[in-house]
Order: sequence, then C-alpha cells, then structure tokens
Amino acid sequence: METTERRRISRQGCKCEVNLSQFNSGSTLTGSVLNFTPDGSCLEVNRPMSPGAPVLLRIVACMEIEKSNCYCPRSNAVAEVKWCREIEGREGGAYAMGVKYYLPS
Repeated sequence: METTERRRISRQGCKCEVNLSQFNSGSTLTGSVLNFTPDGSCLEVNRPMSPGAPVLLRIVACMEIEKSNCYCPRSNAVAEVKWCREIEGREGGAYAMGVKYYLPS
C-alpha cells in the first residue's frame, strides 16, 4: 500500500525516550520518539492509543538527534493522537503512533 506524503517539512530522525500521559484517563506510558517535525512526532509505544486522544508528551532523555536541520524535538508538548498501528513482527507488542502538536494561538 502506497501512502502520499503530506508533510510540508521533512521529518528529522532521533532516538529520545518519552513519557506520555493521556488526559482524563490516568493512563501513562513510556516510549521513544522516532522522528519529528515542528508540527508533530512519530513515536513507538508498547500500548495502542486511540486517534483523537489528547496526550501530554515529556522527553526524558535524547540519545541521538539527526543534525540535518536546525530544530529540536519539543521537550514538553500537548498533542493529539492522529494514528496508531501495530508494528509487525515485534515481540511483546509495539505500536507506531503519530501525534500532532497543539500549537499556541
């Protein structure tokens, strides 16, 4: 299945540990930021979250950031889950999840 790239800015790769809290659920999980743009991130998590869910992201540690662009991932952000799908072939369940940051108005 081919997907159309809709981003205005190319993704920047990284490997950062992140904590996520889903609003009004008491649910917290840890994951990794795989890549990001100024508008959002792609994360790897061990539990799925529903699209539309508002989350608070907090980067705990960054092990690696691609230096091709001059911006860094947000250390704290409020975002919306846009999509979440299982990563095939991973032991114990792993999910890729796209989030879009809520931008200040």
